[in-house]
Amino acid sequence: MNATGRVAGAIGAILAGGLLLVSAAAAQMPRGEWESCLERVYVFDAMMQQDARGAARYSEAHPLATGLLDAYRRAGVEAGYLDAGRFSSVDAIRGRPSGMSADESRLMGGLAGAGVAAAVFLTPTDVARRQGEAEQCGSRLAAFVGGGAAVGLIDATRPEALRALVDTAHPGAELEFNDRGVPRIFAAAEGFNYGIFFYGCDGGENCRSLLFSASFTMNEAPRLETMNTWNSDRIIGQASVDGNRAIVSHFVGLRGGVSPETFRAVLNDWRIALRDFAQHIDF
Repeated sequence: MNATGRVAGAIGAILAGGLLLVSAAAAQMPRGEWESCLERVYVFDAMMQQDARGAARYSEAHPLATGLLDAYRRAGVEAGYLDAGRFSSVDAIRGRPSGMSADESRLMGGLAGAGVAAAVFLTPTDVARRQGEAEQCGSRLAAFVGGGAAVGLIDATRPEALRALVDTAHPGAELEFNDRGVPRIFAAAEGFNYGIFFYGCDGGENCRSLLFSASFTMNEAPRLETMNTWNSDRIIGQASVDGNRAIVSHFVGLRGGVSPETFRAVLNDWRIALRDFAQHIDF
């Protein structure tokens, strides 16, 4: 990794794009090894959090750090090393939730100290070393999971890691949940706000697909002819009308996962569709 923020090619083979899918097999990882790797991954994440408050030189590594930390959080929950209620999200690892057990307090205290110390030295050499250590731990966890096609793929079951990847392309992406606990991501591209809505979920979890959608409020109702022309000419983005709003949406199925490169291409195609649709409707 260098100062321009490019991520080493090994990420593609291990945890490309910052998302590792963890199964119950991760419970086989011994606690000592899990704690040691959790610290390495936490330190790498702390560096990326520090960078996010600065120049974001390593923006491509941010989702990797988030994905690794969330993978080790989930592995700890599945193995019984962490309480599922207190550590239900990656932010709980970063924020030290209340009511922790003695073991959890000891672990979180050690992580915090190591993270603060490491984040002070945010140089390309230090980041590259910490990234290498985190990648090794990602590879180790993948070995316990059993490898396979799921490792390194993007799907809709890990909304925070997905948000982090969206944020690298469209900075400012935010993750929210509706009153049923179903996730949704809000971001902007080309100056236009849009939402990513999760579908095929089981009680807000294990979602299978996404719907990208943006709404443009017009002074008067958009002409159906204008919408039909767009739909006949374009593949990315389905146009529709709701009162005086012109809506463009794009469905993406993610069951089984896609590569991070493919999802980045989806984000770029959506960015172009937003720009072109706004021009098409004279917004």
